[in-house]
Amino acid sequence: MQLQQTTNAVTRSGGFPEAKFKIAANAKAFHILSSKLYTDTRLAIVRELSTNAWDAQVEAGTQDRPFEVHLPNSFAPFFSIRDFGTGLSPDQVEHIYTTYFASSRSESNEFVGALGLGSKSPFAYTDQFTITSYWNGNMYTYSAFKNEQGEPSIAFLSTQESSEPNGVEIRINIQEGDAYQFQAAAQRVYRFFPTRPKIVGAKVEFPSVEPRFKGKGYELYDCGMHGAFLTSRVNVVMGNICYPVAMQHFRHILGDNAAMVLFVDIGQVEFAASREELHYSEDTKANIQRLIDAASSEVTKTVEDDLGKHICLVQKIKALRFYRSVISFQHATSTIKTETADYSLKRVDLRKNKIFIGHDRWQTELNPNADTHYVIVECDVEGELKQSDKNKLRHFLNSQRGVFYLATIKDRAKFEETFGGVTATLSSLPEPPRAARRVSAGERSYIKSARRGNFRSDCWRSIAEAEIDVKDAIAVPRKGLMCKIGGKEYDGEVAITIARQMGYERVYGIAEAYYDRIRTELGLPDLEEEARQYAQDAVDALDIYQLARYHHGFDSYSTPNSFVEWIVGLSPVCDDLAKFSKSTDLGNTTRGMITMFGIKVAEAPNFKDVFDATYPLLSHVNLQHVHKEDVVEYIKLKGQQ
Repeated sequence: MQLQQTTNAVTRSGGFPEAKFKIAANAKAFHILSSKLYTDTRLAIVRELSTNAWDAQVEAGTQDRPFEVHLPNSFAPFFSIRDFGTGLSPDQVEHIYTTYFASSRSESNEFVGALGLGSKSPFAYTDQFTITSYWNGNMYTYSAFKNEQGEPSIAFLSTQESSEPNGVEIRINIQEGDAYQFQAAAQRVYRFFPTRPKIVGAKVEFPSVEPRFKGKGYELYDCGMHGAFLTSRVNVVMGNICYPVAMQHFRHILGDNAAMVLFVDIGQVEFAASREELHYSEDTKANIQRLIDAASSEVTKTVEDDLGKHICLVQKIKALRFYRSVISFQHATSTIKTETADYSLKRVDLRKNKIFIGHDRWQTELNPNADTHYVIVECDVEGELKQSDKNKLRHFLNSQRGVFYLATIKDRAKFEETFGGVTATLSSLPEPPRAARRVSAGERSYIKSARRGNFRSDCWRSIAEAEIDVKDAIAVPRKGLMCKIGGKEYDGEVAITIARQMGYERVYGIAEAYYDRIRTELGLPDLEEEARQYAQDAVDALDIYQLARYHHGFDSYSTPNSFVEWIVGLSPVCDDLAKFSKSTDLGNTTRGMITMFGIKVAEAPNFKDVFDATYPLLSHVNLQHVHKEDVVEYIKLKGQQ
């Protein structure tokens, strides 16, 4: 990367003696340039050595080939990176690699590096690391270390012929407990590499996140939906590295969950010596602000073009729900009055199947931003609403989902400009079927059909005798809005859930006083009796591994399927764990039925605990990031012991 350098015009008033400032090459200076340069040393090592590897392959024209990275794990606690670039000659190692601020890449924006500090970043973490250079058919090995005075030094160890392609490998031993930090650093550093390295030693998952908007030089993400893999509202990617932007320097119109990524050419902005953050020179700030404005302008135009497709205000504001989390609009929080000179909307509620019109005195505004579907019925009948009108309205609303309004329209053009139109007119609503009407005075309904309820009504529906279908049906005693199972009262939804678990399609709730007689006449099975037997049969069918799952559960994340496949056949303890992990679970409904009826379930050992006690080392490592060969060898060694 070309560094911006300035020259100064100096006016001297006389021939005074002069002396230049110098840098003392001592342990203190090297300590500051290495150990004190980075706030996150693990991230710095991965970032600096990876960009060096990338630059080396750009220089060699091999940037399409992944360089190789070994991430530390419990069995192999080291970090290494091997590029396939030009390699380093012994002379380059001695005069460039070991010299702070010396770089062969500071004259071109083809390269990320320029400062001559990144290759020394391992000294911020460790006192010794190994350098292997493959160059023109030879392999040169060096040890970089801090000498007795704390000064960085390098020792030539060996040379031998090699058929390996040119390149450099750096290897660093990692302290116990630091493996995860290196894995997290790799996930962060390689997120924007066009050719990601080949990673071994640990598994690194990169978030598969699609931006909400994408254009020339930018991407805009909704981090509320996809997680915070970006650390700032605006981020700059230069030379494959993502830099968070300090937002106090910039203006923007991003939404609350927005995260913008700006892609810039190498040299377009400046970074600090540590390369952990940007350096906010006037040119850098001007360039970033220009890019933010250009991206925001393009996104705004896209949104406005989409809003232009909607014909009314409600639709426009609802459409903004898709955008408001990533970009701010002045009318994104608009509410609409429900009482104006042009129209009047009265809230309609169904509560326990009773209808209330205009009952909510606080409901004077409609908020299209809410995640709500609005159902508007036009009141096109004159005078007071008759009971027949209310019956039709109630029956219609029972078939709908959403928030309901009854509208009186005075200026239709104004109304349609705001709401677009009505869902239905009151006069055109169909007459409710007779079974759905209220029963006449003196008449009582002993049997009702259960259905999935909602927030407006209970789950019991009156039915005519001709509607009763006993095929695939079951009965439960009903007491008001509740049903009785096992001597306790439950919501009707519980009866529906249990019945469907057993394969029944319909549930009939029969008034408790008439339950035995009417159930016998109809030939309907009793839900409690059937459910008790169903739960008992489910318990009786459990084998030892299913019993263990019932009592102890199974953590599928800590013991992944691939690991289970590796250990099959290695020992009886391994086989027990494999069978335990593959056993089927009863499911929440059947578990609830077992608890409801107090059915005893035989005890069973926790095969996961037995496995961990037999192979304790495996209980302390992340099984997602181990090698099969290491696991198999360890289990076999324990078996020999």
